[in-house]
Amino acid sequence: RPGPTRPGPTRPGPTRPDPARPNPNQPNHLKDLLKVSTVDALQTQVDAYKLKSDAGTEVEQLLHFAASTAEKHVAKADPTTAAKLTQNKKMRLGKVEAGLKKGLEDLEQRAQSTSLMNGERLKEMVPGVKAKLLDATKAREEEVGKILSMLRAALEGS
Repeated sequence: RPGPTRPGPTRPGPTRPDPARPNPNQPNHLKDLLKVSTVDALQTQVDAYKLKSDAGTEVEQLLHFAASTAEKHVAKADPTTAAKLTQNKKMRLGKVEAGLKKGLEDLEQRAQSTSLMNGERLKEMVPGVKAKLLDATKAREEEVGKILSMLRAALEGS
């Protein structure tokens, strides 16, 4: 029964591009950047809807509480308390609206500061990148053709 085998000496393989530093001249990378830009824009919209939803829930709870309390006091025919409830309700609703406005402004500012490359700018880059890729492919094919003709000539000459 043969014993365990040891791996032989390792040879370095072909160097591969570092995925952490993609080549921006590659169309696939540009497509990925466009996708990331789109996802970022959609995530900003989702965050805005969450803020609006949370504010709406708070408004609903506030109105429910105020209405039930007011109903109790109106039933006792206390007009002074009813006036206070109305004033407090307006004040709290103003705070909720101000908080929503501030939250949306903060969200928009964050979206603008984190997005270095605009999706529109990336779309403008696509034609140039495609042209560069076609030029590079054509140049590579020409060089390969030259090498093959040199090899054929060398083989025919020997």
